Amino acid sequence: MCHVPPVAGNLVETRNPTRVDRTLTSCCQFNMDNPGSRHIRLLGKGLLMSPTVIPLPPDAPHPYQPMLTVALAIAAGILADRFLVVYWYMWLSLALVALVICMTLCRRNHCVAVCALLVSMATLAATWHQLDWRWFPDDHLAFRLDEENRPVCLEAVVLSSPRLLAAPQPDPLSSFPPQQVSRLKARLSRARDGRNWVQASGEATLMVVGDASHLRPGDLVRLLAFARRPPGLLNPGLDLLERMRGRREIFYLRAPSPAAIQLIGRVGRWSPRAWMENVRARICRRLQQQLGPVDAPLAEAMLVGAREQVTSSQRDAFFLTGTIHLLAISGLHVGVLAGLFWLVTRAGWVDRRLGLSLAIAFVFFYCWLTGGRPPIMRASILVTVLCLSELCSRPALPVNTLATAALLVLLLDPSSLFQAGTQLSFVAVLGLVRCRGALLPTAEPEDPIEKLLVASRPRMVQLAGRLLTTFRRASLLSFAAWSITAPLVLYYFHLVSPVGILLALVLGMPLAVVLVAGMTAILLSPLGWISKLAVVPLWLGLKVIKGVVTLARDWPGAYFWSPAPAGWQVAVLYCLLFLGWSCRQRSWRRLLRISLVLWVLLAGISTTRAWKRPAGDVLRATFISVGHGTSVLLEMPDGRAWLYDAGHLGDPDSAGRQVASVLWSRGIRQLDQLLLSHADVDHFNAIPYLLERFRIRQIGVPAQLDWTASPATIEVARALKRHQVEVRCYSQGDSVLPGKGPGVRVLHPPAGQRFSNDNAASLVVELTWGASRLLLPGDLEADGLEMLVGKLPRPATVLMAPHHGSLHSDPLTICDWCQPRLVVISSGHQVASGEPLYRQWGVPVVSTRVQGAITVDLWQDRFSYRHQRR
Repeated sequence: MCHVPPVAGNLVETRNPTRVDRTLTSCCQFNMDNPGSRHIRLLGKGLLMSPTVIPLPPDAPHPYQPMLTVALAIAAGILADRFLVVYWYMWLSLALVALVICMTLCRRNHCVAVCALLVSMATLAATWHQLDWRWFPDDHLAFRLDEENRPVCLEAVVLSSPRLLAAPQPDPLSSFPPQQVSRLKARLSRARDGRNWVQASGEATLMVVGDASHLRPGDLVRLLAFARRPPGLLNPGLDLLERMRGRREIFYLRAPSPAAIQLIGRVGRWSPRAWMENVRARICRRLQQQLGPVDAPLAEAMLVGAREQVTSSQRDAFFLTGTIHLLAISGLHVGVLAGLFWLVTRAGWVDRRLGLSLAIAFVFFYCWLTGGRPPIMRASILVTVLCLSELCSRPALPVNTLATAALLVLLLDPSSLFQAGTQLSFVAVLGLVRCRGALLPTAEPEDPIEKLLVASRPRMVQLAGRLLTTFRRASLLSFAAWSITAPLVLYYFHLVSPVGILLALVLGMPLAVVLVAGMTAILLSPLGWISKLAVVPLWLGLKVIKGVVTLARDWPGAYFWSPAPAGWQVAVLYCLLFLGWSCRQRSWRRLLRISLVLWVLLAGISTTRAWKRPAGDVLRATFISVGHGTSVLLEMPDGRAWLYDAGHLGDPDSAGRQVASVLWSRGIRQLDQLLLSHADVDHFNAIPYLLERFRIRQIGVPAQLDWTASPATIEVARALKRHQVEVRCYSQGDSVLPGKGPGVRVLHPPAGQRFSNDNAASLVVELTWGASRLLLPGDLEADGLEMLVGKLPRPATVLMAPHHGSLHSDPLTICDWCQPRLVVISSGHQVASGEPLYRQWGVPVVSTRVQGAITVDLWQDRFSYRHQRR
């Protein structure tokens, strides 16, 4: 038996040091006569945290933390099933074999038995993940849909209260008028197939154009809507289907108006889920009454996680400054509210056991009320374990507790392992655990004379010293949480927000005021004017948070955008970091730290343009899938990056995300030239979005373009002026890229020529690289097309179909004129009207609607192409 004496910074603070000795002794005892204990300790030796995390003397044995090994085994099984094609019965068979080996050898060879037990856990987790990720009922509605909108008549049960989203502001860059919509979750029960009703299943988020607040959870409704499957991976880094599958929602559902939803009955109105939704809706109504429509949305988001009424500009400000976690209920909110119970208990105002029991009950109720997302579950489990350890007078090992929370989260939702919120939550807490030494009180001097000198200092000096120490500790923790999550934030969002380190310090106290005052105001709201005592500090806290975040957004260097390393590189980085923390041997720890630094440098280099640019003899054109719109990335042999058009028919930010995802994947931070074909909104409405994230040196437009022709062109002109982008006008015969290398020549429109519409005046660009030619005609049609084909024929290797492949582009005429060897169509969800004629002409035809992003590599004597979707 071995005993660990108490040391400074023990994990459980108590006024009874004798009890601390007893609990630490019982926690760290190991039965060395049991060979199974030795094998388990040897197996987990590489996974034990360093003395910085759990303060132990150098000669002390490792604390036994079995949940860490179990959680890693479960996560490994889930990862294996996500990336390997193995049927569920094979996983299950392997699990049974491993369990038999474990039971057979548990007394003869404990090391092999423990390894077999971990293998069985991993394979069972793989089986569970496969059932959650890949298996859906045969009558699931998604199996009857495709990627085009289809009218459907369904019967469904409402699962959540309809939430009216914030009214969108009029946007001249959007192709459609703004519509306010309601959002709710529904579970299907039947679908109409002709005249008959058939069984149907599936859950979906139903979007209703208008206010659907008359619906309640548990209502049975019949609805007329449009449904379609998500498109999947069309461009690098944007797989909408994968995101939705994590929620087991694999189709969109949209009702044109509240009148399309008919209430036909009520089922489950008193279910726990319906009761919780009603409680949350009642809380939101009370906050609306107490704070008004301006400040209530922010309070609803911070208190109960209802972010629907927060405007897009406010969400952007929190996101860009690295404080978006304040809007999403996270472990920080749970910790602050649970800390209130802890302070009341430590102050002696309530019985210790009663206070800790109330804290446990509150965090579970709050987790249930706010939707039970993985970060909230993680915090709730941590608080519960800490409170139980205090009730039982046992120390809580933070890493073991965190591993327990991770295990429960993965068992409830195995797909959450791949969610950004889950990863950020656990990684941030692990970083804080690693730096928990900063929270330990400073050791008092042992020399009586030094103690006397410290006590004799003026009180103001002592107070200043305490404040400075507190600020230093808080700064260290803020920097630790920011730095350890920065690689994940960069990988998922391509954003780095250094200002978040400072804002975490500044907004900590206002957030605590908002949470405590908000909960008090909700509880006191039935008492009338008495609740105003809590509403005032709540209102002030919201004003401070909103003002600081809005101000910090405009600070120079507050945030910047960047390409991200590959996912496997980020995973290796965190593995090296974890092993460096865990290893207790100095030589191995030094080697791991050196490896970590070298890996960070390698990952940083891999995000640069030099790492991802094509070979020096290749001209690469990528036709980005933006729906009904156009955007072509041109990568020159000398490394320069150009863009031909950037927009689509719809939301400008959606088009911007599609284009930006391709640019990030190619390591592009700067566009040397952006060519705008003409002044249709579906060809340029993503430009302001790109200007915020990339440096654009120059933009080229046809000479006929009128910047004052519409509010959309005026908005783009303002954005170009704000970012100081040079604008050049081109006309027929101009050379856009003079000198050596590929030739970029403008074929249309002639200078001073007027046309029947903007499409006819599209900027037609020909890129020549040796014997290979690429023709980009924009939306050329009518008299503009007649003028172009009236010239001498110019054979083209690759032709982008004019006007998204419509019949207006006269497919046979343009093909006869340029004799293409490949035709690329950039179109939306429906088949282009001219696509059959292009295929009739007898050359390969590819479409971004079907194949996703299409990449064409042009050599001087040949070409090849590939597409995103296989």
